[in-house]
Amino acid sequence: MVGLNNKYFFILVIFSLLSCNSKLNGDINTNYDKISIQFDGFKKNFADKYQIKIQVKNTNDIRKLNLLKMKMHKMRPYFIKNRLRPVMYRIRLIFQNTHTNETLGIAIYQNTFGEKTITINANTHKYYQNDELINYVEKLVHLKEIEKFNSKMRQREYDSLINSLKSNKNIQKSH
Repeated sequence: MVGLNNKYFFILVIFSLLSCNSKLNGDINTNYDKISIQFDGFKKNFADKYQIKIQVKNTNDIRKLNLLKMKMHKMRPYFIKNRLRPVMYRIRLIFQNTHTNETLGIAIYQNTFGEKTITINANTHKYYQNDELINYVEKLVHLKEIEKFNSKMRQREYDSLINSLKSNKNIQKSH
């Protein structure tokens, strides 16, 4: 009888852990109206560049990110052990539906070997490859400019970098 009780207790614990696993419960096929991005760098040219948050405000960018995300629905995940390690940087996208409070998390990782991988809702056992989404997000966060930045970078330095990029773009348009 004791073994039976332990078995039910174990099942209850597993069920509780799975149900509380994450507030990220969204569906990849849902259209989301709010998207935030967080960049965290860990190694090489991205070391000491982290806690950078970006709110995607442009409706065209939101629409495009939703479309690129939905393309992953038809993709088969691949299962490769230690694909993420060692991590050079991580870009987290949080998709939110403000009407239903549904949230979906997508993370893009690059390891030190240059391999880029996507996970959905913090599931690091299933990996996806969507180069179009990766390239779009990298442009959106100005990844090349972050990499070239020769100092530590937090939110204030990132905002200054983006403002200088915008002013340079405006100067080029006026000529």
